[in-house]
Amino acid sequence: MSEQEIQAPGEGVRVRYVRVTNLGEVMFMDRHDGIPLRIQPGESKNVPTDAAAHIFGWHVGVEPDQMFRHIQRRQGWNTPKYLEIVPEAGGKNLAEIQFAKLKIEPVMYKLVEVERDPSAPIAADPVVPDEPPRAPRRVDVRA
Repeated sequence: MSEQEIQAPGEGVRVRYVRVTNLGEVMFMDRHDGIPLRIQPGESKNVPTDAAAHIFGWHVGVEPDQMFRHIQRRQGWNTPKYLEIVPEAGGKNLAEIQFAKLKIEPVMYKLVEVERDPSAPIAADPVVPDEPPRAPRRVDVRA
């Protein structure tokens, strides 16, 4: 699927989940609606779109910079400790390094019409019996 289709899904394309992969060495933890989200290092999870919007600031067409700022506030990566430049990382700060370890991508489904085979027979209506079914016999079990 092209990047353009991901940014603006066409007719019949639906985003049901956002797949989040933790490429870091530390477990990612957050909550949405009282339900914890825990992603172990190296693990991927499908996150419903409403939870992804709450936790990651994700929506169709969102810029990575917007998600970064959203996650930065939620995870506390906007503190002085995380804003210090790490010289070994090429001038990035710790918050940018942590964000780069999260891979966030939509899981898209395409709804396609099923074509009916014109040569296949059409199912007939079920046959209705002529007489109504009889009620079961009552058995006296008081013995």
